[in-house]
Amino acid sequence: TGARQLLEALPAELECVDLSQNDLSNDVGWCLAFRHLTKLNSLTLSDCQLADNACVELLNNLIRCKSLTRIDLSRNVISSGSAFQPLLKRFSQLEELDVHWNHFGGEASALLQGIIECHHGGLRSLNLSWNPLGKFCAEENCHQLVRLFRETKTLRHLDLSRCDLTMAHCKILAEGLEDNRTIVGLHVSGNEAHVDAQGFMVPRKNNSPPGEGDPHATMSLADDEDSCCWVCQRWRETKLRYTPGISGPDASDVWAYTSIDGFTKPIRMQRQGEDFVTYVMAAPGPLRFVFQADRHPIACSRTAPQVELRDMIAALRGGVGCYQRTNLVPEDGDNGVVLKLRAKQPDDEADRLVEVISFSTIMVVERPEDESVCDHYIPRKLGEFKPSVEPKDWSLECSLFAPHWEPLSGKQFRERCFEVDWHNSHLTSLLPEEGETIAIRDLLREHYAEMKVLFSSLCSVDWFALQRGRPLSFGMGLYQYTHMLVQHNLVGQDLSLEEADAIFVAAGLPAKDTSKYLEAYRTEGRLIHRHGFFGLLVRLAIRFARGNSGRGLKGRFNNKTEQVK
Repeated sequence: TGARQLLEALPAELECVDLSQNDLSNDVGWCLAFRHLTKLNSLTLSDCQLADNACVELLNNLIRCKSLTRIDLSRNVISSGSAFQPLLKRFSQLEELDVHWNHFGGEASALLQGIIECHHGGLRSLNLSWNPLGKFCAEENCHQLVRLFRETKTLRHLDLSRCDLTMAHCKILAEGLEDNRTIVGLHVSGNEAHVDAQGFMVPRKNNSPPGEGDPHATMSLADDEDSCCWVCQRWRETKLRYTPGISGPDASDVWAYTSIDGFTKPIRMQRQGEDFVTYVMAAPGPLRFVFQADRHPIACSRTAPQVELRDMIAALRGGVGCYQRTNLVPEDGDNGVVLKLRAKQPDDEADRLVEVISFSTIMVVERPEDESVCDHYIPRKLGEFKPSVEPKDWSLECSLFAPHWEPLSGKQFRERCFEVDWHNSHLTSLLPEEGETIAIRDLLREHYAEMKVLFSSLCSVDWFALQRGRPLSFGMGLYQYTHMLVQHNLVGQDLSLEEADAIFVAAGLPAKDTSKYLEAYRTEGRLIHRHGFFGLLVRLAIRFARGNSGRGLKGRFNNKTEQVK
């Protein structure tokens, strides 16, 4: 009576009602009061001792609530799944249904059947946890769940925790889930299965850890109970990019290994223009990764931040942020402990251990609640993703403030720039032997992208020319050059500041044909342009190599190629 009087006193415009933890089992008259709450969009009746008769009466009186998008009937004693079918048939706008901790067993299949056949709307979240789905009519319940996996177009989050599902039941669900592309959050803890980092359900005995029976299988911190739900744990869609010639050597095929699964599953990257791209779902925190480009050694990206090998080894042995079961194997080497990755090279028939000397790392930021879980990543389709679409809302990338397109990111344009810079650098005068000239040219070509980035970071303006009304010119001045020397600890016992200045003057000496240059490039040696930066680095390398030879290390630098390396 009290609940009915309270509900009847509420205004008809009310949108949310929460009567949880009230005993509503004595009378069902209060259900009639919901007929006038036509604007209701959220209803919570958790832990109210509701039985089947009260549930049927309630659902029948909710018919007028056309705006209802969320219903929470958890922690009651409801067992009738068929009672929900009329509601699901009429309520296409329902998005969230929570019926965990009830008595759905044999009737659970009727509830699932109602969701599949009657509800043609956008149900996005379903919580069936703590219901005995595996004790009564288990196979029928599993087959209805598989049917839901295959037919749903909107379901994003599903909780099946502690439903008494055995390993045999979980095998049925795991096979049906493989073809699902909508569910991005799944809970199965308390059953004989777990969810891995890629969103697959992996059946296993409750008394055995993940990966048992497979010596190379992964068990990560992410494989712990309920920690692989991309929705609840705020996992974020993360893009990995490999640019041939910049991120690493040129290649026709590239694979990525990530710490998400303990570096166990290579992800084949797809070609997009001149880049190789893939998307992964990553938990908030550091993400480590390496690339396999054709048959080149497995290595990190040249452009991404790197994590020190000793930190990886310490984390691996301590189980901090890394994996108890992984394809990484620490071994004692000649110079200390090394990490080897059990991987299958292209054209190899079996896995083999490959030494990895460095790892790339990026920090994945926790996904905001209002951001979609994944726009490009396709659940349970490793390496595949949806093509990019133009953002509808304003974004920095599509505005006037977006970073400009860098022509040097194009391979053909980059090659032409290198040839021009090599010609203008006049390095052949320093390298009289033809064999050494070719070798150093190939060495500089290999690291051209990194040299360009370093030079760009040191560029400044020729203020002297600007004050005299001359065209604005850019390059590396003496102050920026000194900053580079100090930043990289190059000035000291091996190189005095006077010697360093002399190298700058020699590298910045104008060529004889500068009259043909644009006026902005006639800096009279005050600035070093990009082609002069070539000569500057080579002169520094040769100077340090000579200093090393004076300390008895001459045997290591037999020619200028070794000196520059």
